[in-house]
Amino acid sequence: MVLSFICLLRSDEVVNLRAEDVTVLGPDCISVCLTSRKTAQFGASKPFILWRLPEEQIHLCPVRAIAQWVRETGIISGYLFRHISRMDCASTDNTKHYQSSAFLEAFRNSLIDIGQDPHAYGTHSLRRGGCQWLAKECRWPIPQICEWGGWAKDFTHLTIVRYLISWNDDMNEAREDFFNPNRPPNLKCHTCGRTCWHA
Repeated sequence: MVLSFICLLRSDEVVNLRAEDVTVLGPDCISVCLTSRKTAQFGASKPFILWRLPEEQIHLCPVRAIAQWVRETGIISGYLFRHISRMDCASTDNTKHYQSSAFLEAFRNSLIDIGQDPHAYGTHSLRRGGCQWLAKECRWPIPQICEWGGWAKDFTHLTIVRYLISWNDDMNEAREDFFNPNRPPNLKCHTCGRTCWHA
């Protein structure tokens, strides 16, 4: 789920990821290169160069997540996320990958665990959340998000708009304060780069 969120991947792209698609570039850096994407079906997609995130973002860190997954599963070749039979939870068949439907079920079960209605979310919710996180929290410009996600920058298809705007978005600021000159000053966080309004 972290890879789908951070790299703006479809669920089928995540479940088809192989150990060979991940290259360790250093102690804090990995490369994830998909062999096929919807937008680059013949292996021409650019690699995702991922760096270890700071401690306060450990829950979003793909470098730590992949390292822990490999450590726990021992998978060094074949599909990283494998099909597990109900009859054999210890199955190591590297020819069968995790299915997108199982990915969605696990995602929705996680939402139930934290008290959220799972029916409002699908696998694209992770891409949408990642896109919004990059735009709102990381303050990436829209062309940079398009480049990262492998989306066209001509804006004729407006893929980016579908991911930046959602019916269940939380506004960080009240509408009546958008132009309010008397609102409290904002403070910039040196860790995340955000500017937040404080009372």
